[in-house]
Amino acid sequence: MKKSFFLCMVMFTSLWAIDWQGYNLEVVQQTNKNEIPMVILKDNRGFVFSVENTSLLLEEQVGVLLQIKDIVAQWSRIVPESVSFIPTENGLEILVLPKVVIYRGENMVSYIPAGIRFSWRMGLFYDFKMIVGTNLVRMRAAYENEEELLSRMHRAVKYPALYMRSDDMDILLQKVEEVEERQVVLEAENTALKKLWIAYLNRNFFGQLRPIADEKIERVVVTKKNNPHWGRKDIYQKLTSEGLRISQKEVDLILLVYFGE
Repeated sequence: MKKSFFLCMVMFTSLWAIDWQGYNLEVVQQTNKNEIPMVILKDNRGFVFSVENTSLLLEEQVGVLLQIKDIVAQWSRIVPESVSFIPTENGLEILVLPKVVIYRGENMVSYIPAGIRFSWRMGLFYDFKMIVGTNLVRMRAAYENEEELLSRMHRAVKYPALYMRSDDMDILLQKVEEVEERQVVLEAENTALKKLWIAYLNRNFFGQLRPIADEKIERVVVTKKNNPHWGRKDIYQKLTSEGLRISQKEVDLILLVYFGE
């Protein structure tokens, strides 16, 4: 009985070793997790997190812990279900269990069932596993910001087999992604220029530009691609028979700009 009482005294002494209120934190709960002392805290913005194994937490580590807490609290696309800090003899371990991980319209939370694990040892690093189909992909790097982390995760989801080959593969995949994104931009710019050129060629007697409707342009382009040997009159007759109100001149201008005919 005396031994149990002594252990309880040690536990509560450890919990109160850090003056959390002095850091503008509310102590929500003091408890045990697998017989390890843990305190649940809430900051003045309502962000809740826990600190486990508090007996190992040093006063000088609290500043780093709170900086990392602020980083996680400011994320906009990774929404944590829980955030746990675990002091160790070598530094700090941080486990983020997210409920939402949104990037480019996709929720990637199902790929990280064990959460996102960070560590602090002279810097913040992440090291965790993603399950993509039958692939187990390891994510490991120095943390820069939320965007960098999400983009790496997204590349791992898109190219899991390649990503598993080497950590350096991420650099190549990043370049591929940049080229793909740039290609999308270039195609959009090219399309806009073509439409402007058509409007210029179709200008009226007073020099005013007359754009041709996107639907007409798309129908002519698609018809030509599907029937590469068709001439202008063939395409015009096909589209008008389908009920599209388009002139022969408009067909001619679209074919000229898009196909050089």
